[in-house]
Amino acid sequence: MLLSKPKKIYTGLYISPESVSAAMLEKDKKDFKVIQLCQAPMPEETIQLSYRTKNIVNPDIFRKTVMDVVAGLDTKISHIGLSLPNELAKLSIQRYAELPDTESETEKMIAWRMEKRLYTSLENTRISHALIGKEENGENILLVIVGIKDVIREFEMNLIELGIHSRCVLPSGLNQLNFFISRLPTKGTIAFLGLFEYFFTFFVFEDARLTFYHGIKKGFSDLNFFQDVDMIMLHYLNVKPGKKIEQLFVGTHVAFHRELEDVFNSLSNIDVHIMQEHTIINTDNKSGKIDLQHDLSYYVPAIGAALSIV
Repeated sequence: MLLSKPKKIYTGLYISPESVSAAMLEKDKKDFKVIQLCQAPMPEETIQLSYRTKNIVNPDIFRKTVMDVVAGLDTKISHIGLSLPNELAKLSIQRYAELPDTESETEKMIAWRMEKRLYTSLENTRISHALIGKEENGENILLVIVGIKDVIREFEMNLIELGIHSRCVLPSGLNQLNFFISRLPTKGTIAFLGLFEYFFTFFVFEDARLTFYHGIKKGFSDLNFFQDVDMIMLHYLNVKPGKKIEQLFVGTHVAFHRELEDVFNSLSNIDVHIMQEHTIINTDNKSGKIDLQHDLSYYVPAIGAALSIV
């Protein structure tokens, strides 16, 4: 009798002031399939977002809400990829002529450059970075994520009390991009707009190389949202003269796909593509374990978090 190898399972969790979402993925050969989804609303006043101070106002209610969602997966989990609100981290693209030999020395170099911008002690700063390419002049391009240790640690410690350990912690906008990135063209100047209700991210890739990022604390609920997007695109053109954006891809956490497509196409002469989540990942629900009480777009940060630990 031949025994098949067990399929690998990856779990992601997305926590916001409004809800908790969990996604469990199964990897079979090269493909991923969603095997379970679960979501629950976060009671009001449980989380109050702040970049500098702790966010969890009521830890007991917070842990109960997370536990209710995790229990809905019907499979015990211990390690996850974690998505936290975009407001808890600062992202930037930085360029360095040379990099130290070690990760720790690189982070010290980044911290030294950012010290005057942070307005907090370096001892209480959490810095992550990834080398994402090189400029034509040889400069190293880094994607840098900066957060406050006490703020991030508060979420991690409350999860640890539930027996859940975070293998990777990223802002939800990056995990959203992580979900969609395989469908972005690798040639040309391409923009990706990640839309949340109260926040949006704007990434620009030049021949698949990330060269520009901006995040704004306004989302689809803001009356001036489309004007803000237009201003960011103009800012990119000022920073990168001659680098016209050829296509705009939109990933949304708040559904409204048809409405977004209609409005964007009426405002811009750029080719606009509203990305469809169900065309990217298989959500075959033969087991009956996928709780799609909301559109799949609401689960994308959790799915992206699961992919971050692959």
